[in-house]
Amino acid sequence: MNFYTVVLRKNSGYWVALCLENGIVGQGNIQEDAINKLKEAIESF
Repeated sequence: MNFYTVVLRKNSGYWVALCLENGIVGQGNIQEDAINKLKEAIESF
């Protein structure tokens, strides 16, 4: 299992999740959506 450092921030009504190790970003209406989108992006990277 890999571990990543994630920064969550609310920006213009959306939540943004940024992975610090590889610079990949996920975005969603709620924190959980942003994290899930980030997980999907990391898996496809």
